[in-house]
Amino acid sequence: MPPEHLPPIPSVVQYKAGLSVIRNQLSKGHIAMLRAQYLAPERALTASELAIAAQYRSYHGANLQYGRMSLLLRHVLGYWEDGVASYVLSWFIPPGAAGNPEWLCVMHEAVAQALTELGWFNQ
Repeated sequence: MPPEHLPPIPSVVQYKAGLSVIRNQLSKGHIAMLRAQYLAPERALTASELAIAAQYRSYHGANLQYGRMSLLLRHVLGYWEDGVASYVLSWFIPPGAAGNPEWLCVMHEAVAQALTELGWFNQ
């Protein structure tokens, strides 16, 4: 669960609407990152793991594309809370805080619930 000091996030209903609007604008890499994070234990992956899932050369590409995807979603949701653009999709755990060697990107449960309800990654 994200720390309490972070800004509120959109509702599951809002995420479902926003994700539906941007679905056709998402690249294969974007979808691959969302799928990998959605299926990951505790929905947490590093940028390096996201890069592997999307077949990007490094975490730099994952960071760039995750940010682009987040900006698309922020735009359709009208969500402009403070912080990094990617906060609309995930919260972040710094290296070492949970025994992790890199930053961990943890998908908001409301995002995961929206993806479940939309059936994007049904097995």
